[in-house]
Amino acid sequence: MAAVCFCAMLGSCNSDNDGNDDHIPLQPGKYYAGKGQIIRAEYMACVCCGGWWLKTEQADSVLFGNVPENSSFTFEPDDSFPIPVEYGFFVDSSVCWQIRRLVTMQTLKKL
Repeated sequence: MAAVCFCAMLGSCNSDNDGNDDHIPLQPGKYYAGKGQIIRAEYMACVCCGGWWLKTEQADSVLFGNVPENSSFTFEPDDSFPIPVEYGFFVDSSVCWQIRRLVTMQTLKKL
């Protein structure tokens, strides 16, 4: 039973299933900044990641797992999606091999 559950999780990891099929691929290691929207929380993206989907100016949705430590951004109980934000991140595909659009957030601010 555990193997079936693990396989089901792995199957969902590789799809980057954020509901956005017409995205522009982002380049690993490149820094991106702009304005966008946090569109939803993601708790089951893969075994080693989870977090929130961010719709970017670059017409791509990315997944980030942590708010930057130097940021004043916090998720409040009364927040509702989408949350408009200003962001800065690096694409970091080395963090989790199971998802192609995982990013490391450098800056995040509510608009």
